Amino acid sequence: MTLLTGDRVSLLSADGQHLSVRPGRGRTGIRFAVERAGGSVYVIPHDAQALVRAGAVDRRLFDVAGLVKAGYRDEERDTVPLIVQYGAGTSARVAASGTLSTPGTRVVRELPAVGGAAVVANKDGLGALWSALTLASGVRRSATAGGVRRVWLDGRRQVSLDRSVPQIGAPAAWQAGYTGRG
Repeated sequence: MTLLTGDRVSLLSADGQHLSVRPGRGRTGIRFAVERAGGSVYVIPHDAQALVRAGAVDRRLFDVAGLVKAGYRDEERDTVPLIVQYGAGTSARVAASGTLSTPGTRVVRELPAVGGAAVVANKDGLGALWSALTLASGVRRSATAGGVRRVWLDGRRQVSLDRSVPQIGAPAAWQAGYTGRG
């Protein structure tokens, strides 16, 4: 699994108890915190910890067990889908020509509702993207750079109607013959 920082994590056991971490190119000596909570295994590089705590970078981007379950393993996908929110005064065009202009990163769709864009980043270019987002590796930052305010995983969701359908009384409506037809 390649992290947003370009570092690579290998889960050596299904439960995430044993793993191996290889720092990305130019990141030799970086330290990693490994946290386990519920079914999640977070591997957070030292230079990302303050950004994650501040909410500027989505913690799910470092949940290797969750990323594997969602189908983001390197063997399954060579890109990472992101949602990037821009800071005040920054437009998609400005961010795309600056921070998001790293090789292999492209804006897929503008998202005016969040003041940002859906972005796809090639995993082999994540180290360069991380450098552009942080301006300096190893520096403790609580804010991103280059006009980017926040970065989220554009994650997959499994919709379940098992609670909402009964809450709105749909089964009773169906029994009464109301199906939506006509």
